[in-house]
Amino acid sequence: KIASVCAQPERVVGMHWSNPPHLIPMIEVVPGERTAQTTVDATCELVRAFGYHPVVEKEVPGFVENRILYAILRECLDLVDRGIIDPEGLDLNVRWGIGYKLAVIGPMELLDMAGLDIYQAVGSYLNQDLSTSAEVSSTIRGLIDEGRLGMKTGGGIYDYTPERVELRYGVRPDQV
Repeated sequence: KIASVCAQPERVVGMHWSNPPHLIPMIEVVPGERTAQTTVDATCELVRAFGYHPVVEKEVPGFVENRILYAILRECLDLVDRGIIDPEGLDLNVRWGIGYKLAVIGPMELLDMAGLDIYQAVGSYLNQDLSTSAEVSSTIRGLIDEGRLGMKTGGGIYDYTPERVELRYGVRPDQV
């Protein structure tokens, strides 16, 4: 849509930074339908120039990374909403389980490593039980109603002091 009103649509390209951008060295590079390959190449070189990894992909609502992330977040929140696990336990489970795993092996490689037959066997029953809700979690809606929006308000699921934010994430709360 942006390129449609530009005089030179071949020069329009999207760059989607991942949060927190000072810690995640990957940027999605999203060319439009009329973006020139030279624009894509120049953007990728720019990303590499400051030591990050460009990932070129087609445009899709939310970009690829957010689509995967929001599928994970939806399932995490469903498990918390249903009382299966508390937020602290969930964070530990994901951080030291799937998060640690996916930091060293991508999901497509993981499928090959585990075996596609294993994925089919487990997916045939587990996929039916995963959340497919199109609604935002009741936990999230309740916190928003209380004015708890996350770090920027000093609390969301967890409470945040300026010292905790800076110590844990390396940024001041006003930078979030």
